[in-house]
Amino acid sequence: MSTDPARSTRSDAVPGRGTRRRARRWRRQVLVVLGVAAVLAGGLGVASANQGPRLDSVRFGTGDRLALTADQAVAAITPDQVRVEPAAAFDVVTAGADISIRFTEPLRYGSGYEVQVRDVTALYTGTRADLDARFTTPQPDVAVLRRDAAGDDAIVSASLLDGTPAAGDDGVLYRAPRIQTFARLDAGLAVVTLGDDGVPALAVIGPDGVPQPIALPPGTTGLRDLDVEPGRGLVGAIVSGPDLADQLVVADLADGTGVAEPVGDDPTIDWRFVPRTTSLVRQATDTSLLLVDVLAPDTVTPLGQHLEMRDFVAGGTTLIAADIDRVTAIDLGAASSETIALAAPDLPGDEPTLPTVVIVDDSGGYIAVAVRIDYVQSAIVDAQVVEVTDGSTRVLYTSPSPEGRITGVCVSPNGEYVAVQTVSGEGVDDGYPAQPLSTASTVVFVSRVDGRIARSTAGVLPDWCAGR
Repeated sequence: MSTDPARSTRSDAVPGRGTRRRARRWRRQVLVVLGVAAVLAGGLGVASANQGPRLDSVRFGTGDRLALTADQAVAAITPDQVRVEPAAAFDVVTAGADISIRFTEPLRYGSGYEVQVRDVTALYTGTRADLDARFTTPQPDVAVLRRDAAGDDAIVSASLLDGTPAAGDDGVLYRAPRIQTFARLDAGLAVVTLGDDGVPALAVIGPDGVPQPIALPPGTTGLRDLDVEPGRGLVGAIVSGPDLADQLVVADLADGTGVAEPVGDDPTIDWRFVPRTTSLVRQATDTSLLLVDVLAPDTVTPLGQHLEMRDFVAGGTTLIAADIDRVTAIDLGAASSETIALAAPDLPGDEPTLPTVVIVDDSGGYIAVAVRIDYVQSAIVDAQVVEVTDGSTRVLYTSPSPEGRITGVCVSPNGEYVAVQTVSGEGVDDGYPAQPLSTASTVVFVSRVDGRIARSTAGVLPDWCAGR
């Protein structure tokens, strides 16, 4: 064994040939790995640059608006690039990576929709891709009024389609003695109650259930035709009293004053808010229809004279007006009007009377209560709800017994369902001094698509037609 110190020192300080070869191989391997990484990085960069836009998020919210967000800014989208199934009218706006699709007609409740946006172009690279999205519309809750001669009245809400209570275990939104009527806001209720003297009080009930009074003009002793514009926070009604001759008043909840201000200097026969706007249409005593913006009440647009002001076609801003010899559809969006023809219902047997007619489209389609009467016996033979469109007649609902009555119909905001107000044979007037209703009342919800009864519930005045 060698113990030469010089030899040991040389062996530790200077690598041998094997060590140098291993170092060179390591350097070559490092360079190869770095080269491959660079190639891969370059390839991924090219792939990313060549890849079209992708969806980052899909949101469907209030106002029937679908918000699509891409992973990069995109060029402006035109309506012909968008396909919606089931078909629905819409408009589209693009801002950066956001694509906003606003549906301009109400969508079906509790239904699935598919949206495809074709040839979406990346703003900076020019690459293209299709974006696909799916969403489901919610099931709406519908509220009804249940009067109770032995206790407090209640406004009760439940799911339209399956009857699930909308609040707590029993679905009660609000209780109070002697509720005359109500209407639903986006975040609460507008409720009219009657005092012991029969004088009405108007209040807004928020999510906390606490009434916030709305001041009516001094001397108010009567109130009718409550209406609301839910999204705009507007509440209005026609009030009367010894010194009040059918005065239209409107409260703007956004101004925080809690005061219902007069609209117009003369009496109002009838009125409605224009859906999803701050405007209303009122009918003056000379039968003139006047369009008024609540936020600019001095700006008044005449819409002509008509004997009757009916309602807006569900889902739109077309107002129906009626005269002795014609029915007129007034399209406020297009600032135009046209006369529409109503075909008589084609039903077997004697021709029925039509005590209630609700226009459902601007081409003359309508839903009506059709009643056949035996005038010799002074008895109702049958009562039905029929829909007449495109020259054909469909029976949507038939009263289960001649003793029962159909006291009204109204259409859901999206036009998909009909609420049928029925009273059984034992129903009697409940004796309220204002807007008396019948006991033994039931609301039946019927699909216009297939005539199926979605459900029925005890009560009156579903919020689709409450206040009227």
